[in-house]
Amino acid sequence: MRSIFAAQVLTIVFCLSLVAGCAKGPGERQLFEQAKKYQEESKFIEAAAAYDELVKKYPESHNAPQCLFMVGYLHANHLGDMKKAREAYEMFLEKFPNHALVKDARWELAHLGQDVNEIPSLNELLKTSADSLAGSSKPDTTPPE
Repeated sequence: MRSIFAAQVLTIVFCLSLVAGCAKGPGERQLFEQAKKYQEESKFIEAAAAYDELVKKYPESHNAPQCLFMVGYLHANHLGDMKKAREAYEMFLEKFPNHALVKDARWELAHLGQDVNEIPSLNELLKTSADSLAGSSKPDTTPPE
């Protein structure tokens, strides 16, 4: 009788662990890889959703800051949803004030919704880069000594 009861208990525990495992969904690494894959395939809605899911499920993950930044970036630069972009960038700055991407998040916020041609500092940088590239490709016309 005890062995039947023990077998039933083990069966119930096994079934509950299966259900719990299935309800959990994809793990952190799977979400991160899937988000990157969606982004590479230009499936920006799916990529933003996967990055956002990772941040919500795994807020302490070492990938969470980058993922939250990417939620803002994708909404701003590919999906045209400036409200969601602003929310993501502001949350990023609040949660991760010392992260390496803080400067980028601030720049994105400052230029949110602007066309790249409307950003004077970016245009000046591009012009300076183009001028120096053009200058470096010119032949050396300095007479030999």
